[in-house]
Amino acid sequence: MNGLRWHCRRTAAALSSYAFGTRAALAVIGFTCRHLWRTPIVSVFLLYPARKEYADALAYEWHQRRFSWYPGLVGLYRQGGRYGLIFGIPNLEDHIRAEENAPRLVELMNRMEAARASVGASRKVFAGILPSAFVRNGIENEHLAEQRHLTARAILYALDEVVARHCLSENVPILVLGGRGYIASEVLQLTTRRNVTSIDVGELEALQKFVDVNRGHPAVVVNLTKSGALSEYAREFWPGVIVLNEVYPEPSSAEITALETRGAICYHIIGVEGDAWPPFPKAYRGGIPCCASLPISSGDPISVLVSRMSGATPNFRPLSELPVIAAKANPSTAKRADSAIG
Repeated sequence: MNGLRWHCRRTAAALSSYAFGTRAALAVIGFTCRHLWRTPIVSVFLLYPARKEYADALAYEWHQRRFSWYPGLVGLYRQGGRYGLIFGIPNLEDHIRAEENAPRLVELMNRMEAARASVGASRKVFAGILPSAFVRNGIENEHLAEQRHLTARAILYALDEVVARHCLSENVPILVLGGRGYIASEVLQLTTRRNVTSIDVGELEALQKFVDVNRGHPAVVVNLTKSGALSEYAREFWPGVIVLNEVYPEPSSAEITALETRGAICYHIIGVEGDAWPPFPKAYRGGIPCCASLPISSGDPISVLVSRMSGATPNFRPLSELPVIAAKANPSTAKRADSAIG
C-alpha cells in the first residue's frame, strides 16, 4: 500500500507539472480565484526539498531532471482570509549554493516573477537559503526585504514566548548562531535592548567567551545558521540552555539527541498560524513557514507556532504529543521590534 501511495504521489506531481506548468494555466487559476471564488491569490511561495529523500518521495528521477530549476505548482495555503500558491523545485541546497548556478538563480527568479504576474499575486517569497542566495548574486526582488523583516518579527515573537514559558528574565543571555546571516542580521537589528551575543561560523573565541561567562546559568540559543550546525555547538551547551531553531530543515534526531545529552532543551519554530493543502511536511506540519507568511502591519501581533522537539524518535515527536504554543499576545521584544520600525 505504501508503494502504491508513493507512485500515486509521484504521478500526481508529474501530471501537475505539465497541467499547470504554463502561464496560461496559471492565469486561469488566478482568474478563477479572483472573479469566481472572490479569493484572489496574494502571494506565490517557492520551496525546495530539504534533503534528497524528500525529493525522491515527491518526484521520479526523470521528473526531477526535467523540471530542474522550473517551479511547479504543488499546493495552496491560507493565512487568515488570504491565500497563496505553493511552488516547488527539485534542486537541493548544494545546487543553490554552487557558484556555477548563479545564472540558474536569475532564471528561477524570472520564472517566479512570471508565475506571480500570471496569477495576479502582489508578491513572491522564497524558502530556506534562496533569499540569501539571490542577494549574494545581486538578484533584486522588491519583496525580499519585506520577507526578511516578517521572518525576523516572527522569530522575536517565538523567542519571547519561550522566555516567558520558562519564566526567564528579559535580561537572559541570548546567543544568536549565524549572526552575519541574511535573517540573523535583521533579528539583531530588532533586539538592541536585549542581552544578545552573536557568533558566526568559525568564531570559536567568541563562543568560548559566551560559554565561560554563562555556563551553569539559563541561556537561550537562537539557531539561525546553516543546516546541521547544531551538532558542532551542542558539546559546549549545559543544562539550562534552551535552543530555539528557525533553520530549515528542522534539526535531525542526532542533533536533538546531542542537545539532550548535554541537558539542553530544543524548540522548533513551526511557522505562523495557517493552513496548507497538502500540509507542509514533518516539523512544519500544522502551520505556514515564517518565510511564507503574508504581510502584517507593524502594530499587529503575529500568531507564531512553536513545538518542543525530542530525539527519541526520527527527527521529532509527533506534533499531537507536543505542546504547541500560539503566541498571539504582544510580547515585549516584538513590541520593541514593531516600535523600532514604526
